[in-house]
Amino acid sequence: MNAEPPPLPSIGHVVFYVRDVAAATAFYRAAFGFPLVREGLGGRYAELATGTNVLALVATDAMGDYLGVAPLPPKLGQPGHGHVTLDLPDAGAALAGALAHGASLLAAPADMPWGKRVAFLATPDGHLLELSSPV
Repeated sequence: MNAEPPPLPSIGHVVFYVRDVAAATAFYRAAFGFPLVREGLGGRYAELATGTNVLALVATDAMGDYLGVAPLPPKLGQPGHGHVTLDLPDAGAALAGALAHGASLLAAPADMPWGKRVAFLATPDGHLLELSSPV
């Protein structure tokens, strides 16, 4: 008998450490329409629905309380050590909305050989996002 392989682990949620949870929540709601799922930790935590996953926003000092040392937020204007890709119906329209709500353009929309149009931006907290849509 062939046993089924165990299921692969899934990514439950993505966490961004932010300076101001309320401001970051407002940005993601206004720029991308992500609905608020829950808040906690006295305003230092928020979860936003993103389709099949959750984006958690945690105040840097709240993670410091939990870990014993605060994580370093990204430097504004300098990409961090990774990025999150948002798959969208229209990357250009989403980019315009994000820029109108305080994001900074890092790479204008461009058609890629793998059939996607992508753009890169930095959120007001400095997190690197790739906006991706079909060509």
